[in-house]
Amino acid sequence: MEYMGVGTITGLYGVSGISKAVLVDSSQAFDNIRKGIERITSERSGKTGFRSIAGRQADTDVIVVQIPPYPQAVVEAVSELYAFGVRQVVAISGGHRLSRKMPSRAALVVRGAVPMDDVSRAIAGQLPLLPSYRIESVFREMIESRFSDFNWVYGVTVTVASPHLRHYIEKIRGLTGRRWIAAADSVSAPLYAMQYELPGLEAISLLVMTGATEPFAESTIVRSMDEFEADLERVAREETILYMVAIEVLKKLE
Repeated sequence: MEYMGVGTITGLYGVSGISKAVLVDSSQAFDNIRKGIERITSERSGKTGFRSIAGRQADTDVIVVQIPPYPQAVVEAVSELYAFGVRQVVAISGGHRLSRKMPSRAALVVRGAVPMDDVSRAIAGQLPLLPSYRIESVFREMIESRFSDFNWVYGVTVTVASPHLRHYIEKIRGLTGRRWIAAADSVSAPLYAMQYELPGLEAISLLVMTGATEPFAESTIVRSMDEFEADLERVAREETILYMVAIEVLKKLE
């Protein structure tokens, strides 16, 4: 059942009949995406940290939502989008590199997420959580033939409440170096867990690497404003590129 009205989380208003959505955690990426959308039918701000656009891109109707990069924010946004009729979701966010084998300028396609956050565990327990097989299959087929901007890596993430918190260091360290464990993030597991709760939901998570976990957990201070802004711009640029890839994948699912 689809609902009409105002979404108190995303701010969406008067939207129905759109089955595809992209979540991004970068405000700059959201602004970049907004400039490129061909036709905007709704643009709103919702709960603090959430913004939304409904529009049309590459002949595909899509909702784009900026979310804070925390597990509860993912669940809140996806639950509301589902009520509006969304059934396919691609999340694009930052991840902290754990594998030394991860190449530079890599985009991680999350093939599984180890839930270490309370939100994901409350929904689906401690099972390894997986993306939609259908979306992952289409994604694989497309990027191998059409997109070469990134080094595409398929791997598993460890999802925690925030990779910046030192309280998770020991837990994460215990998994570092294990086969397929590539990154830590705060988005993938709750997104995949929601597939257990919401019938027909299909989801996949893509990560832009933002650095190693431990240095970030020990301190969130960087040396200069130039360094800080350069990193924000790089992440925004790469998330914007991944958004265009996501649109092509979602379009093929029609």
